[in-house]
Amino acid sequence: VFTDSGGRVLRLAVTSVKAYAQPTDEVDKKRPWWNGWVGILPAVMDDLAFAFTPPLNLSVVEGWSTDSSREIVPGSSWTACVHDIAVGNYDACLGDFWVTP
Repeated sequence: VFTDSGGRVLRLAVTSVKAYAQPTDEVDKKRPWWNGWVGILPAVMDDLAFAFTPPLNLSVVEGWSTDSSREIVPGSSWTACVHDIAVGNYDACLGDFWVTP
């Protein structure tokens, strides 16, 4: 499984969640693909990306959920981001998701 996906681009949407992912003004020269994002979620995604041969290429997109998904799911930008995954806009949304009724 890991060799079949290696080298592909994984498009990620990230939201600021205290202790999990935070934007900074400085881009880490060792991890420039994060565009300044730091925290446990970026670190775990790096570990996952480098488990593949060749490693996955992580691409952090600007913003959280798209306007079109927020129009479809106006009550929750989180659910809208999941909708973005379903329709192929993103491959993953990084945040602290909760199961809700």
